Amino acid sequence: GEEYITLLSPRKKDIRMLGLGYSVGTTKDGITADAIVVESFAELKRRSDE
Repeated sequence: GEEYITLLSPRKKDIRMLGLGYSVGTTKDGITADAIVVESFAELKRRSDE
């Protein structure tokens, strides 16, 4: 199936995502967390300390 997150601030918007290994399952109350947007696995590797 498709995975997505819902951005709540500064406005509500659904965003496609890819959950990688050891991702936490979502409860009915949802999850609140910081996120970063990357365009490639290379960028993800460069930004791995974030």
